[in-house]
Amino acid sequence: MLDGFDAGESARLIGRGLQFFDLHTYKRSAVISSVAEDHADILYVSSGAVGLYSHVCGNEELIGLILKGECVSFGGRAMNPGRLTARALKNSNVYVGRSTNLAGLMPDGAINRLVMSATTHLFNLLLNQAAAMKVRRLEDRIVVVLKNCARFQGQDLSQDAVELEWGISQVEFANLLGVARPYLNKAIRQLEQSGVLEFNGDRVVLDECRKKKGLEVRHENARYG
Repeated sequence: MLDGFDAGESARLIGRGLQFFDLHTYKRSAVISSVAEDHADILYVSSGAVGLYSHVCGNEELIGLILKGECVSFGGRAMNPGRLTARALKNSNVYVGRSTNLAGLMPDGAINRLVMSATTHLFNLLLNQAAAMKVRRLEDRIVVVLKNCARFQGQDLSQDAVELEWGISQVEFANLLGVARPYLNKAIRQLEQSGVLEFNGDRVVLDECRKKKGLEVRHENARYG
């Protein structure tokens, strides 16, 4: 993650001018925006979840998640056309603003700061996902990805447990992690049995302290048992 990055800044900035953005409801798999167009899009996920897909050699690959409360910006001349697409992973409400349309509605300084912050959010999101993919053990990779998502949702990772809105299907999660679904299912079951993860509908609780406490108890039992 880039030094000095504030994960909640872009969401706070867009909150001041949300009335200038268009609210759209997208059904699952619907394309929200693509960098093939010659402008910068700013997206704020009000509900649901959005996936970022790259296009290489005709293949579409899920490379990042934008969850509820996150704001990102991408597009314009700086990126290669047709290489990145945002797609709804579930029925989602998304505020969409185009920098060219916001001129005259918001002060130039506010637009520039929002675009910069939202673009930085996207870059950090992709950097963290790339780092997570280098983790070899699947259980550890799952924890890293969930911690990254919690961080980008503004969660305080210094707490014993964090709860984040999820609702991502296991098929999509497996695609993001680059593994087959059966391997993901097995790894999630192991994490649930150890107490690290708890799935509750569209929410997930991540508590690494439970595993540490469990190991300490087993160690004490082995020592004095």
